[in-house]
Amino acid sequence: MNKIVKTILFYMILIALGWSLIAYVKYRTSITTNANYPKNAPNELTIIYKPECKRCRKTLIPLFYLHALDGKKVHLLNAHKLTSKQLDKLDSISTPTFIVNNKSYNKVNFDKGNNLWKKLVRE
Repeated sequence: MNKIVKTILFYMILIALGWSLIAYVKYRTSITTNANYPKNAPNELTIIYKPECKRCRKTLIPLFYLHALDGKKVHLLNAHKLTSKQLDKLDSISTPTFIVNNKSYNKVNFDKGNNLWKKLVRE
């Protein structure tokens, strides 16, 4: 009995670590420096964030864990790497800003971000 419990626990930990790795890889591969993504990418989500923003961390980390395997295109733009003119053009007033089909949503919380992410068309 003890060996079965240890085996089950081992596989649960292995799955949790694998899921975390997948979410992290999706997050890292989503980072871009191209500010033209919102215009060129219908049905793709562009998120403008600031690394030090507490609301961004509270929103983005759970979203990437939740949607690690969904296959939808997401682009992350660091607000510090954009000019004020680019931020104005993208209608980003505060972070995180979610842009879907050329419409900006500022100060997005987890629930709103999750709803926007779910509405995207899978490629």
